[in-house]
Amino acid sequence: MYELNNKQIALVTADVENAGINFSHLSTDLIDHVCCDIELQMNHGISFNDAYSIVKQEFGIKGLRQIQQDTLMLIDKNYRIMKKSMKTIGMLAMALMAFGALFKIGHWPGASIMLTVGFFFTTIVFFPAFLYIVYKEGNNKKNAPLFILGLLGGVLFMIGVLFKIQHFPGASILIFSGLGTIDFLLLPLIIILKTKTSTINKTVFTLGLLSLMVFLTGLSFKIQHWPGASMLLTVGSITLVLLFVPIFYSLEVAKSKKLRVDFIFGIIALSYFIVLGFLLSLNVSQNVLIDFKYQESSFKKTAAFLSDKNIELGTNLTADHVIQLSNQADLIYDYIESIKIMIVQEQYNCTKEEAVQIYNSGKMIRTKENFVQFLLPENNPHSPLPKLKAELEVFNRLYQNIFTDSINQTTMPNILFSTDNRVVGYENHIVSWESYHFKDALQSPALNTLSLWQYNVRLAENKALSTLVLNPKNN
Repeated sequence: MYELNNKQIALVTADVENAGINFSHLSTDLIDHVCCDIELQMNHGISFNDAYSIVKQEFGIKGLRQIQQDTLMLIDKNYRIMKKSMKTIGMLAMALMAFGALFKIGHWPGASIMLTVGFFFTTIVFFPAFLYIVYKEGNNKKNAPLFILGLLGGVLFMIGVLFKIQHFPGASILIFSGLGTIDFLLLPLIIILKTKTSTINKTVFTLGLLSLMVFLTGLSFKIQHWPGASMLLTVGSITLVLLFVPIFYSLEVAKSKKLRVDFIFGIIALSYFIVLGFLLSLNVSQNVLIDFKYQESSFKKTAAFLSDKNIELGTNLTADHVIQLSNQADLIYDYIESIKIMIVQEQYNCTKEEAVQIYNSGKMIRTKENFVQFLLPENNPHSPLPKLKAELEVFNRLYQNIFTDSINQTTMPNILFSTDNRVVGYENHIVSWESYHFKDALQSPALNTLSLWQYNVRLAENKALSTLVLNPKNN
């Protein structure tokens, strides 16, 4: 089969371009089609010039402009339909998310459905379509990596936010992955590619992106509960507000004769994230922590008092089930105490002996609060909570065996020591006993909860021993 040489292909290409075919994809397809027809004619033994003349007559090179016009009109129509659909879907998705958030705040039914559907259309339909349109209208293939990374980071972040709102597993990982993609891949690439072509002052442009990188790094650290998060958030926020915005305004916005709507929206978005960053950076109110500390101290003192009283009551009781109950109460009390020390160790990254000294000194209130997510079984294969749960269930059974004939006596421990899954929220989400008490819990509330359980165990033990002393027949 005959194949055209480079010179002959160049002649066909020039004729197609002279016909006004400048739409890249269509131009390539038409050149290929014309060349194939010429080669087919030349296989019958005629010359290139004669074959090309036949193809011109059959195909009509001058009519290619009309083909391009028809193609562009069709593409433009589809493109306009896509843009209109994108705007409509975007507005509906935003409305669903807004109403979903309102319903969530009001604990009204349907909030989760609206939020999920709104986030789905925003993430899967609107956001990718928006980036595609911006990319196509920019007509710069060199920026393709920017749009790919922006799409990946944005989708991961938005799905993570949805998972966080809906309390789905993996939310922190998704949010961290999305922010990490934007912060450590997208923004550095923007600095590399855009500083050479941007009309904005390169120093100001780089300053703004670096400040944003510091801020997003702090936000990522905050989500993962890593040290240094508050410092990074504060430095990034202050740099953006006190350096980048004033400099950018004086060098770029003040010179513009037209109203810079992009600057106004940028300030609104920046203010939103800065406020979020400062809220995340703030320590928990010291007044709130003092209240928790006071309650914990009260529980500990009362539990110690009940422990002494229980020892006195137990001297006159010798039945095996009574001894088992007291031994189980001691075991739970000591085990909870070890969990408290574990929390302090995690907080201060210190040895067990140092944690005991810190906890007994009562000076933890002066430190910054951290979450106790490491206690949850899904985050820690050696979590102490399953064992604590099992020991509380044993204690409850021992208590029930003592008062098998009294419904009133058994009601209290059933309530205090229930380890069943819990229903939370208006929409009746079911969560585990461990998550109900310790998911997203700070150090002071967690210690307070543990001290309350110690008090409840001593109280139930005291109730049982006191009843047995007054009713010797049960002993």
